[in-house]
Amino acid sequence: EEEKRKWESSQEAAKKAILEHAFESVSEVVQGEVELYCKDLQLLENMNTIMASKYATMCQSGQHAKEALGDLQQKYQDLEPYFAQVEEINRNVEQLETVVQSLDEYTKRLAFALNAS
Repeated sequence: EEEKRKWESSQEAAKKAILEHAFESVSEVVQGEVELYCKDLQLLENMNTIMASKYATMCQSGQHAKEALGDLQQKYQDLEPYFAQVEEINRNVEQLETVVQSLDEYTKRLAFALNAS
């Protein structure tokens, strides 16, 4: 009976040791998983910070482009009357060229008529 109790006691001790070892192993695995999860979260946080910075930079660039476009539109509107004047001058020059060409043809005919007489 005494031996049976020793044997049962040793079996209990062995079971207890196995259970403690299993618990420690599971605990280490869970702790590793938690650390990995924390590192993943830190990485995501860093990526979010970087992307937020890039988006802020892109937003500023877009704002600058919008302002530059507004400035260009204003300058175009300011120059529009001058464009109209240039077009008017161009039409007048074309008319003047037509008149000059007609006068040139007329003077050639006159010269020919004078030389012929």
